[in-house]
Amino acid sequence: MTTGPKHWELLGRARATDLQLWVALVSPARDTSAGYVAWGYSTLIDPWGTPVAKLDEKAGTLFADIGD
Repeated sequence: MTTGPKHWELLGRARATDLQLWVALVSPARDTSAGYVAWGYSTLIDPWGTPVAKLDEKAGTLFADIGD
C-alpha cells in the first residue's frame, strides 16, 4: 500500500501543529528501480503547520530561512 500522496504532508503538518515546532520531513529521491521506492517530497513545515519549503520527488537540496 502506498500512502505517501495521502499522508506525507498531512502528518508532518499535524506534528508541527501538535508540538508547536519546526518539522523537517526528509526522504530520499524516488528511484522506481530500487527495492524500496521512497516518496520523495522532502518538506520543511513551520510551527503553525504551514509548509515553507518543498522539494519534488527528484534529488535536491532544500534551503529555508527559519529565523525571525
